[in-house]
Amino acid sequence: TPADYLALRSGLSGLSTLAASSALLIAVELPEPRSILGLLVSENYFDVLGSHPSLGRTFRPDEGQPANAAVAVISHNLWRSAFNRDDAVIGRPIRVAGRVVQIVGVAAPGFAGAAVRLGRQGPDIWLPLALAEQASDSAAALRAGGLSFVARLKDGVDAAEVLAAAQVLASTLAAAAASQPGSASVSGVVMFQPPDRPTTILLTMVIPTLVLVIACVNAASLTLARGSRQRRDVAIRLAIGAGRGRVVRQLLFESFLL
Repeated sequence: TPADYLALRSGLSGLSTLAASSALLIAVELPEPRSILGLLVSENYFDVLGSHPSLGRTFRPDEGQPANAAVAVISHNLWRSAFNRDDAVIGRPIRVAGRVVQIVGVAAPGFAGAAVRLGRQGPDIWLPLALAEQASDSAAALRAGGLSFVARLKDGVDAAEVLAAAQVLASTLAAAAASQPGSASVSGVVMFQPPDRPTTILLTMVIPTLVLVIACVNAASLTLARGSRQRRDVAIRLAIGAGRGRVVRQLLFESFLL
């Protein structure tokens, strides 16, 4: 629950940052009504994942409060398909889950957050977690689906230390809520993001280019050595009556196979 998130965020001292998220289908008007995959996130979600928007900004700390939560970040795909790559989309109001929110940013191309690790489709829109407190349908979905967490370890802290602290804290929260016995697990997250600079692609091509150059040099050396050996064969063929056209055709055919 959101209360559990606040307790984990303040109680796990081995983490430098902790973000929460909850996926759900959200009704939007763009301007035609449709349902898209959305993610309710804490205001520090993009900072924890180290992602910068391609346009506009991500959420500010004060937008973690319900009074300031009427904002949204849309995916690069949604910006391209629904808004035709319009730079003026920043500041545009859209209706989400029955209320008007303002678009403040467009996520980087290919950014899907922690959904990449799970092999899921990335969301089309990100909304502050505090917005669920004002939208009854979002709050109900949030209570049903629960929260997922992603965090960064502090330097020098082992994941096992965080796991031990999280298990104790989960048991304490479960006991306070008189629910089932609480448990926690901690696992690593590997993020794969598409390269955002042409130099990255060029650097990855260095090794295959060197391999191709070496192969070309070897092939050229073999061709020269083979050509010098064939001079005697060509002279014999011409001496016994072979036409120049036939010899040229044979050499071209052999070169084509090579």
